[in-house]
Amino acid sequence: MWEQQRHRSGTGFGDECSGAGRGPPGLRAHHPAALPSFVAGLKQGWAFVWRSLMAGELLVVIAKKPSVGTRLSFEKDLNDTKGVIAWMIIILVIGVVIDSVCFGTAERRIRERRGLAAP
Repeated sequence: MWEQQRHRSGTGFGDECSGAGRGPPGLRAHHPAALPSFVAGLKQGWAFVWRSLMAGELLVVIAKKPSVGTRLSFEKDLNDTKGVIAWMIIILVIGVVIDSVCFGTAERRIRERRGLAAP
């Protein structure tokens, strides 16, 4: 279908200017340009989901299914300050590791491919 429209219009959907390949016109040039913003949105979404998950685990306790949030809540109820701080550090480390390994790697690769990485 795109080939037929290209030959009819004679312009080639701007292929000569944008350097885009074959496919639908909007997807060829805009998808690669939107990739850094897309990854930034995923990163922000992950942070929101992680906080919501921890809040949900603090509010709801499932029988015989201990989780990070419920363990933190139990330590708080037992007035165990060391335990509370330990579980808070565990939550922090999990969030930072996933953020840096998954999203940090993706952002770094995108910057390197586009020539935006710092030397």
